[in-house]
Amino acid sequence: MADRVERIIGKPADGSVAELFRDDELLTCMAYLFARESGIRLPERYRISHSVLERLKERGWVSPAGRLLDRRLAYSCYEYERQLYRKERLDQLLLEEASGRRSIADICCGGGATIFALLKAEWRERVCGIDGASEQIGLMRKLLEMEGSYERVHTSVAGTAAFAVDSLADGQRIETHIGDIHRLPWKEASFDMVICRAALHYLDVRTAIGEMYRVLEPGGKLFLLVHGSGYPLDYLIRRRMIWRIETIAYALRKLRPVFGAEHDLDHSQGRYLKRKQVESFITEAGFKHIRYYTDKHRMILGRFPVYFAIVAEKPE
Repeated sequence: MADRVERIIGKPADGSVAELFRDDELLTCMAYLFARESGIRLPERYRISHSVLERLKERGWVSPAGRLLDRRLAYSCYEYERQLYRKERLDQLLLEEASGRRSIADICCGGGATIFALLKAEWRERVCGIDGASEQIGLMRKLLEMEGSYERVHTSVAGTAAFAVDSLADGQRIETHIGDIHRLPWKEASFDMVICRAALHYLDVRTAIGEMYRVLEPGGKLFLLVHGSGYPLDYLIRRRMIWRIETIAYALRKLRPVFGAEHDLDHSQGRYLKRKQVESFITEAGFKHIRYYTDKHRMILGRFPVYFAIVAEKPE
């Protein structure tokens, strides 16, 4: 599978959105631009090539002034570049925990970066992704279809598309779903691993974790990557997002109830969860053998994690 994933990046460009993920230079440049505009520090080797930037401008992905025109697409580029080529400690931990797992569900899978990283790492029998954002699932489907070894074998009215690898590709199956995370479309005990990466804070945590427990088979593993208590500080101050128009607008919406206006329940990039909160919900759902991990390079003042990972198991 690893070489087939590599072929996705290596195919000739055709002017489509998928070109970004076929061309390593375009992908890296988009990832760098997203990181720069988001205040994320990348290693010194990441620099913008003038010629590559001009190609992005010609294709309409970057403005004449060098600004991103589609941040969601750029974020997908950033995640693909990071998870496939520039793994951080907790990204590598995920792959280590997934070693030997053959049937995996990725909850809030976005554009599929984690799924492609899982497939690149080793052979899997079945990998399923679900997300509520149709444009993100659409991106993953384009990448699967253009790869050539996959063909769409079923599309349901509910928005599920299943892709099966041809007979020469060891029988792997990838399924993509557009749906409600709080009502997963699978039967009980469908997977031996469930992943939810940097999305739990957007969900009804108790309900979502209960659903993850339901679809895991006995002995199955849960992997959560969570925005920690250091995330607001990292997002607002270190990355200087406090001055973004979107952040100011969100703060004003939150102040509206103080002045008698209707409360807006929109989610914020600044939301986070605490370790004890997550462990409480996990224990309540029935999980055992809970482990907690942080990355020393992703800590604020050496104490507050920007991200943390929790790994747990469903009892036999």
